[in-house]
Amino acid sequence: GDCNTATHMNDSTRFALHKAVCNHDTALVVRLLENDPNIDINERDDRGIPPTHYAIYTGDRDMLQLLLKHGADPSRKSQVGWSNIQEAIVRRQRDILTDLLSAAQTKMDSEYARRLPDLVRVLTSLPDFYMELKWEVHSWVPLVSRFCPSDTYKIWKRGANFRVDTTLLGMEKLQWKRGLLSFMFLGSPEPTNTKDSSSSSSSSSSTSSSTIQQDSPSTTTSLPSSSHSTPLSITPGDILVVNHTQHVYEFLYSANAANNTSSLMDARELERMMTMKEISRHNLALSDATFSPVKTWLGYEKTETVGKNSEFGGWQAKVYNVEDITMHTLKRKALSPEEAHTEGSHTPSSSSGVFSPSDAYVHAATYIPNMDPGQAKAKPYKGTVWLAADYPCTIEQLMPVFEVIAPTSKHFNKIKNILSISMPNHGFPVQLDAPIFPTVRASVTFGCHVQGPVDQALFEVPLQYAKMSRMGRRGNKKDAPPAETADSQEVPSSSSYTQDDDTSDIDEAEYNAEIEAAGAHFNDTD
Repeated sequence: GDCNTATHMNDSTRFALHKAVCNHDTALVVRLLENDPNIDINERDDRGIPPTHYAIYTGDRDMLQLLLKHGADPSRKSQVGWSNIQEAIVRRQRDILTDLLSAAQTKMDSEYARRLPDLVRVLTSLPDFYMELKWEVHSWVPLVSRFCPSDTYKIWKRGANFRVDTTLLGMEKLQWKRGLLSFMFLGSPEPTNTKDSSSSSSSSSSTSSSTIQQDSPSTTTSLPSSSHSTPLSITPGDILVVNHTQHVYEFLYSANAANNTSSLMDARELERMMTMKEISRHNLALSDATFSPVKTWLGYEKTETVGKNSEFGGWQAKVYNVEDITMHTLKRKALSPEEAHTEGSHTPSSSSGVFSPSDAYVHAATYIPNMDPGQAKAKPYKGTVWLAADYPCTIEQLMPVFEVIAPTSKHFNKIKNILSISMPNHGFPVQLDAPIFPTVRASVTFGCHVQGPVDQALFEVPLQYAKMSRMGRRGNKKDAPPAETADSQEVPSSSSYTQDDDTSDIDEAEYNAEIEAAGAHFNDTD
């Protein structure tokens, strides 16, 4: 229902669920959820707050679990825009945050499984291809710009399968780590899902010369041919990340429960969330964006060649200015460890005598700390887009690839958001420059795009690669590696941040902070 509309006509029962949650009345919450068909478990009250937020405000983990069990949306936001997960972060509620991340992952898995048939159908309808996509992050702040990442994604599509290769592994000691990662979506896996390095060269030589293959580095370079492993059990829709640098792989999603060993959140990431001093939301409003052609000094529409290199002639594209882009920023400080430790002592209950059951809800804004919505800012930005009429596909056709890979990489997620802008019907956006944060912009360039048969060997995991198994929602704690050795074989996991908007906001805050912190450190030490 509408966030400002009462569920009941009687004022005494308006937002009865919110009041019961706020007063820790578990019996009444159960009775309302099981017996009252008019109850909307995700409804926002007159303050713009859903029931789950009150459970988080009061630190009532059992109540939150009860709401989630009855179908509460773990990614539900307040009217202002803060999510359940963000509320748990600012209150430093580790156990509640873990529950919310687990519920959000379950929701994402369910949504992914529901959309999988349509995704496979769309991918199957497209011609097989190989393409390259170059992106780079840049900033007008000199010290920040030194630490901005860049990469060229190589993308292969065969049937309902696709693979994205990236060389960017992450940041360590103020330097971006490079290697080779492959993200694979296997919508229609072939009968053979693994390969031995000893047979890879012969299989490649027998492939037709017109077949698109991986150039370099090879996924089977320098692997011991004497090593053996059990072939993978692949189910349609599986998503894997393969680390060719460390010779390991991990299932990011699989319908086969035996494959699901990726952790929802590793210990370091969870600890980083628990120590964040503030959280922020950066929402780039693109719906009102306007486009105008760039003119030459003679008044003609400007055209440029985009993506040209020694092997590719590039795309002839018209250049457009993009205006009416608005960056909405919302920031909010987290509770100090001391405030978080004492927060629960200020929370009344039906037996505390501080408030009556009804007053506990009425006076929630008084006794619940940090209900401040935060500081909001809005600033206009501009961008530039290059549109080519002869690109062989549309952005709508490629979007399924971006949507599947986006949750696995904060960088790819930024690209997807930029490309989601509604473009003029004058061609494909072969290059686009737009803001992603107040001080950071991203440029995306589509290079070569070749249609034709794609080598099946690109979608196989070498037998010699070891399977990652990390502690988490799907793993087993007793099988988890010791904390001091976990880093040696770390593979970036999609489940670190779910596909829902609430956690992508956290990802954006950390992404921005990661770059700016590096710049600040350089400034302090240079």
